[in-house]
Order: sequence, then structure tokens, then C-alpha cells
Amino acid sequence: MPLNADSQALVDRMRSSPPIHELGVEAARQISAHTKSAPGPEVGSVEDRNIPSVDGEVAVRVYTPVGEGPFPALVVIHGGGFVMGSVNTLDGHARRHCDRLGCVVVSVDYRLAPEAKFPLPLEDCYAAVKWVAEQAEELGVDATRIAITGESTGGNLAAATALLARDRSGPNLVGQVLVVPLLDRNYETASWKDYSQYPPFPETMEWFWEQYLHPDDDATSPYVVPLRSDDLTGLPPTLVITAEADPLRDDGERYAERLAEAGVDVQSTRYDGVAHMFYLMAGILQRGDEAFDLAQATLEAMFGQPR
Repeated sequence: MPLNADSQALVDRMRSSPPIHELGVEAARQISAHTKSAPGPEVGSVEDRNIPSVDGEVAVRVYTPVGEGPFPALVVIHGGGFVMGSVNTLDGHARRHCDRLGCVVVSVDYRLAPEAKFPLPLEDCYAAVKWVAEQAEELGVDATRIAITGESTGGNLAAATALLARDRSGPNLVGQVLVVPLLDRNYETASWKDYSQYPPFPETMEWFWEQYLHPDDDATSPYVVPLRSDDLTGLPPTLVITAEADPLRDDGERYAERLAEAGVDVQSTRYDGVAHMFYLMAGILQRGDEAFDLAQATLEAMFGQPR
């Protein structure tokens, strides 16, 4: 199926721009600062906080709905190749989650590579989940109803955080929503071969990995590439959202298959006619709206099932 007109225009615009890996870190960050989800509604309150993490602190943005808690909580992790992005990237999505689901949203402004290489960004995301559980009373949160979601490299960090939470005996998560997630470092899948001319481009993706990892890091660690984990048992219910014309598509769908083989309650949904960034464009692209609505409905069901 060809891309729909809106997605094709987005891909054409990206192809006509200088590749991110040729721009360098600072220029890439300046450009990415303008890439963000559509504005969201007003919510009860929004507060920026700094919380403890490994070797320092991590910034989080806390969105609280109108009403009285305890509320379920959703930890949100933005994408950007480990190098770019901030809590502003998904501010609109975070607001919509908070408003529609009536949940506290904690968006993680994890430290970026190359200044902060693996595992620091991952430890920041885990620190946020742990903080939500430990400070549940202060935050007005029900600690038995915490979920996590991430898009693109944020999906990588979300999946790896869920693995960490399992391996470190908590906090327990009621679900994870992984959107066009980066789950392996493998360019031999059919989707990479068929869509290598679509974002994220292979040269750019390899540059992202080089920024994120130290030369001596184990690039096959499940906390780096969750798809290569030998053990996916005990993970929370999962929704994986993929895009047809996305090089990362096959890895996301294979992860869903492996989760199902491990006995995890999992749903995998592919959206045809769209490329990698379609979910970020919810509020602008119809298919993005459809995927966002699915994520909302799935999270609502997850919040109804405390572990």
C-alpha cells in the first residue's frame, strides 16, 4: 500500500533536509526542538521537578488531572534517537493522556547522549518509575496502577525499563505501550530492506547508536536491544503499535510475537499507509489519531487491572 498523502509529504520533507547524522548533535537538537505533538488541553496542574537518579538527577514533568485521587499513573518517554527531544516533544500527548484517562502523567526528561551514554538515560527512566511508586501518596497516585509508554527510541527505553523493573523486583507495572519502538540493532529485516529510504534512515540510526553506546558496551544486552532478551516472561500486558512503511516495523512485531510466546498478554497493531513519525503527528494525521485512540483505550483497560 502506498503512503497516504500526508505521510508522503512528511517523508519527502525529511528526505529533502540534510541528514541528522551530518548536522551534528547541537544542530540536530535545534531542529528537533520544533518537532512535537499537537498542543493538548489544560489539565489540573503541571509541575517540573528534579528527582534522584544514578550519578545525579533527572528532570520530570508531572501532569495532574482535575479531581481527587488516587489516580492511575503513566510514565511517558519521548523519542529522538537518544540524542534529541525533551518533555516538550510529547507535551500535547501527555496532556491528552492526563485529561482523557484521568491519570497522573510523569514525562521523563532523561539525560541525552552523547553527554550521557548508556545506561544513564535508561537509569533515568527507571528512576522515574520508581519515584512514582515511592511518592505515590504525595503525587495522588495509586501505586498498583502504573503503566509506561514510549515512542521510537522512547519505546526502546520503555521496554528496557519494564525489563529492569521485572529484574529488580519492582515497581510492578500494569502495562506498557510501545509505539514504533526501536528494539534491535539489525538492518537485515524485510522492513529495513524494503523501507531503508524512509525515516529513520540506516546511516542516521547507526549514528544514534554510536552516540548512545560506549565502544565497549555490550550491544546485545537486553537493556540495549530488548528483542534479544533470552527471557521475556513476567512482563506486563503490552500493546505494540507499528507503521507499515517503517524500517523498525518488523522488530516491533517480532517483539510482540516473542512476548506472546513467553505468556505475556500482548496486542500488536500495524497501521498501513504511514511512516515512522505518524503517531507523533496525532492531532494532525488521521492515522495518528486512530493509533492514539487505541493507546488510550488500551491504557484505560490496563489501569482497570491492578497487579
